[in-house]
Amino acid sequence: MNDDKMMQAENRGPETVEPQEELALLAWAAAPHQCQPEHGCQDYHRSWGLVRLLLGSGRLPAGEAFFARELAAVIRRGGRRVLVSGGADAGLLTIALKACRSAGLEPELVFADRCATACEINARLAVAAQADVRIVQGDIGALDIAPVDAVLAHSFLPFLEGGQRQGVIDAWSRNCRAGGVVLISNVLRANEADWTIRLDDQALAQRSQKFRQAAQAAGHAPQVVTEMTSTAERFWKHSPGRPPALTEANLRLGLERAGFSGIDIHYSGAGVHDGPIAMVRQRLPGQARAEIAAFKRQP
Repeated sequence: MNDDKMMQAENRGPETVEPQEELALLAWAAAPHQCQPEHGCQDYHRSWGLVRLLLGSGRLPAGEAFFARELAAVIRRGGRRVLVSGGADAGLLTIALKACRSAGLEPELVFADRCATACEINARLAVAAQADVRIVQGDIGALDIAPVDAVLAHSFLPFLEGGQRQGVIDAWSRNCRAGGVVLISNVLRANEADWTIRLDDQALAQRSQKFRQAAQAAGHAPQVVTEMTSTAERFWKHSPGRPPALTEANLRLGLERAGFSGIDIHYSGAGVHDGPIAMVRQRLPGQARAEIAAFKRQP
């Protein structure tokens, strides 16, 4: 790292403040105008940040320690360019930036997503955090950027059907330098047939009531509280998963086909049942959050 970059990192410090309330309200207001109807993501983007803020105590997505540890290793190997592949809000970009600054590096970040709402949220975070972030809106399968040292993805692949997943993994490989790493935090299933999980009706009713109460306590007008709650209920009732379920076996195969090796998978109990979607779903045997690191093979 050159002296100017090191000084910037030292001056800003390791803590990256995510203006979460501002970003959640930005997504709430922007999604009806920016989410494409054919993508079906309007309720998803309007609700995700609000649910995380009002019911999740604002905590960052599961896997923060994993990403911090692995990005620190990337930095020790001389890496500085990081691709954040998709995001329901700015949580994953916040994790990436915080991890790099904690390791003493001001990184070069790229955030890529097909949705204008997600891109705007992350662009706003970049401004608030005074971070070097390039925003790329478009199909991740068509991404073409200067090679990165690390790719980060969180709970993203299950939203795509099998063939589309391989296209995304291939794009990660194509945009990752040899020796670079893809880092994934995702719940894996034991069976490919378990690609959707039924609603827990009692949990849905309880979460809906708590969400309404929290929105009221936050000072939103009654009609806004009603709209927020009904939107959150639609978000919870819609399962974004696509077949087949993401399993260790099919993920390994997809990574190997794309040119990754040294695949390391560890399981954690964290974040399996308390995420913005999972909190209203029935528990399924064989679910576990996996932390995956895979390295781009040398030519």
